[in-house]
Amino acid sequence: MEMDLDVVNSLREAILETIAKWRRDGDTLSKSKANAKNAIIKLIKEGDANGFTRTNGARDFVENMGIDDFLHELCEYYIDAYDGIENIPDKDVKNNYYENRYKNEGYREAMKALRSKFVFYPEQLIDAVFERIIQYKALTNSIPEGMDNVEMNFENMAFVTGAETPCQYKAVKVGEMHAVSSVGEMRSNQEDAVALINHPDKPEFKLMVVADGMGGCDKGEIASDIAVKMTGEWFLDIDVDKYFEDVESLAEDGELGYLINSIESEIVSTIGQRTGGTTFCCTIVGKTQTVVLNIGDSRAYMVNKDGITQVTEDDSFAYQKFKEGKIGSKDDIRFYKRANQITACLGQGKAEKARYYTMSNDDYSSLVVCSDGVTDVLSDEQLYCVCKDSPRERIAANIASRALDHSEQARYDLQNDPEYEMYTQGGRDNTTVAVFSKPEQPSKGIKGLMAKLKTNKNRGR
Repeated sequence: MEMDLDVVNSLREAILETIAKWRRDGDTLSKSKANAKNAIIKLIKEGDANGFTRTNGARDFVENMGIDDFLHELCEYYIDAYDGIENIPDKDVKNNYYENRYKNEGYREAMKALRSKFVFYPEQLIDAVFERIIQYKALTNSIPEGMDNVEMNFENMAFVTGAETPCQYKAVKVGEMHAVSSVGEMRSNQEDAVALINHPDKPEFKLMVVADGMGGCDKGEIASDIAVKMTGEWFLDIDVDKYFEDVESLAEDGELGYLINSIESEIVSTIGQRTGGTTFCCTIVGKTQTVVLNIGDSRAYMVNKDGITQVTEDDSFAYQKFKEGKIGSKDDIRFYKRANQITACLGQGKAEKARYYTMSNDDYSSLVVCSDGVTDVLSDEQLYCVCKDSPRERIAANIASRALDHSEQARYDLQNDPEYEMYTQGGRDNTTVAVFSKPEQPSKGIKGLMAKLKTNKNRGR
């Protein structure tokens, strides 16, 4: 039985209403989601669909589908995740599959053999399926490679976090938005998280968010994971038609305040008061304006032909010293001994310190959002040079590459740079950067005609 889009939407409604009921009963969002996942696991193991009680067809579908069919869908996911059975790393799994598929009882028996040789916990796969269901997506989408990171990468959205097994390096793309997230050269855990979303109902309505967790002992990655996931859910649920046309009213209507306070409450209820937290910086691109929301020292920049401008202000001791004139240049913050000490973040009871900024979409050609793993290494001028000299689709990757360079070659390459004596070795921290670059608009009039003729002439060579 195929789980098509209509069925997934039906199941999604049942899951979300079940979660809403648990939340009304006092559970946190994380606990409610965990309960919903457990209900799916219980269904698979015991054939009990009581976790979904709505009469919209979802429960009937799941019950009629049967456990064998459900597991069959999971196996299809597993094969798709590795781009084919031949790429699955476990030889016993492949041999078992091939023996049954081609020499024995046929395809269904081969799938049963595959299920008996899972090389990962089925719960991991269920987590991936669950996240796809609640984000409107049918089960025909493939799981990100490896299935070892909490990541969703669809046509309209991508999430990368370190809440489970961190990946050394992840690069994702959604339309004109690109992001790179890396553990770095010296850290063993990834506390950064990033999300990119083109709203499914209006792809021109865009969200980028970067969160840099802190607190250690797995607390930071949980906090940043909560921040990007809840922001994604919030963005998908707001009134698209209203806020795309007037994105600034997200602040006036209290939506941004609601988002920040909800994330703060969820972090505190999940990991406890003052035991962990996260910086937060997001950009929301509407029809004519862009809103930026931040707390902590993750930054947003706008880039145009005239240069680069930091849109946000850092909540940090060093930035305060700069504003007081005790640090000569903003770029010198990188060399201040307390540069990494922040004065506000989410999860520490200071959500009210979050600020928002509004700018015209005409003010920039690119938006850059990044964690301090970038800005502790690169000056604004260096960032601008990378943006100016890189193809649009390579800006994020090139910024990350420059910020992660831990080699002496980087120092050598800066010999003739005025910042040579202040070279900051890269890769010391988790490093995350997200970039939205607007597509180039064709020139009009004579200039446009000449450019078109030149392009056609080059094509003919």
